[in-house]
Amino acid sequence: LGCGAWRACLCALSLCTFLAFRRYVRRVRWSLRDLVGIESARSGHGVMLFGEARLRMEHCFVRRASGTGIVASQSSACTVISSEVLQSREEGVFASGRSRVELTKITIDDAAHSGCLLVENAAVSMTNCTVQQCRGAGILATSSAQLTARGCTVTRNDCDGVRAKGHSSLTLSGCIVRANGLDAVHMASYGPCEITANQLLGTVWTNAPPEGTQEQIWLRKTILAAVE
Repeated sequence: LGCGAWRACLCALSLCTFLAFRRYVRRVRWSLRDLVGIESARSGHGVMLFGEARLRMEHCFVRRASGTGIVASQSSACTVISSEVLQSREEGVFASGRSRVELTKITIDDAAHSGCLLVENAAVSMTNCTVQQCRGAGILATSSAQLTARGCTVTRNDCDGVRAKGHSSLTLSGCIVRANGLDAVHMASYGPCEITANQLLGTVWTNAPPEGTQEQIWLRKTILAAVE
């Protein structure tokens, strides 16, 4: 081969190798996200807890994190009071593993993905919080996560207001869920869901899993409206 053809061959091989490596990195990154709860391939989280870390935040602002605003993974515990998580490039709050997160009077605004994402066996309790203008779901619980939301407002998110998937459990009480891009509440979980005394302006959707696999869904004292 001539010098020009040899260089072209090297360039082609380098490009193929680069593309294969990039696909491999993406697979590793998403695998770590599902199993561990943090993206090792990307830094820039506002707050990140793992192991058995404990953290209490009061009157704090987490703004423009290049990753997720607050990450709690493994057996960590986080309590956040009267704070704001704004304009995160990924999720506003992300809980995974056996982590425990308590949010009180928190505003989560303009996250690039979901406002609050729970996976695996994480448990998140939200009281008097606002989740708005996120480009994914407002609150998403999946796998075997546990979500309890009381007195919260979930509004103007691009996808569902609140969604439960997998075997996650959902307790929604005294909340206002309105003006979201898809359903107000989407229950696609095999776990128990209890929805009491809420104002749900939008569709309330439940999937029909195989007979005998889904626990009871309770819907009590709730105002429903398909069109706001």
